[in-house]
Amino acid sequence: AEVQVNTRTSGAQANAAVAAGAGGGSILVWSSYYSTSGRSNDILARRLDAAGDFLGNEFPVNTATQGNQTEPAVAMDPQGRCAVVWQGPGPVEEDIFLRLFSARGAAATGELLVNLDVAGRQLYPAIAAGGDGTLVVAWESRETTPAGERAVIRAQRFDPNGAGLGATILVDTGTYEGRYPDVAMDAAGRFAVVWMRDRSSHPVFARLFDT
Repeated sequence: AEVQVNTRTSGAQANAAVAAGAGGGSILVWSSYYSTSGRSNDILARRLDAAGDFLGNEFPVNTATQGNQTEPAVAMDPQGRCAVVWQGPGPVEEDIFLRLFSARGAAATGELLVNLDVAGRQLYPAIAAGGDGTLVVAWESRETTPAGERAVIRAQRFDPNGAGLGATILVDTGTYEGRYPDVAMDAAGRFAVVWMRDRSSHPVFARLFDT
């Protein structure tokens, strides 16, 4: 039967996402609305075992609570380690943040900034994990180009400890805006990104990357 995940019910619960590991356990994340001054949504998470029983109560993911933390996504590697991404207020506009958790649900890092360039708005992150715990995050980046402001799709890889691997990748090289990405990674570390190209027919594009 369906079960209620959230125990906090005083505000709206939205934008849920889920990931599962090789052992059958899973983690669920969502945004939870707070009506206190200067605070909008926080990111909460809760873990399940392979039988569908909760492993403890819900817990906060973000540590900075000012402004609006929203649009969470989550990945779990075969070892059960979890990685959560979301968009929230940065030094200029919205940025993308990442936080890692151990297989037991303990925080392994603080909030990590995903996007190296903080100019413009960074939105709608997606995340995937490979077999060795390598991560890839894809997101929509609203940037100023010679043709004016437009949205492109960017990606960044991370090692299992949250250290960046290489430079930020420009995924979408088209002339139309790229919106709403999603990403998947296989056990070897190859990954695929999909996104919507914002034109009259709204076609969906995909691009594949090696390890």
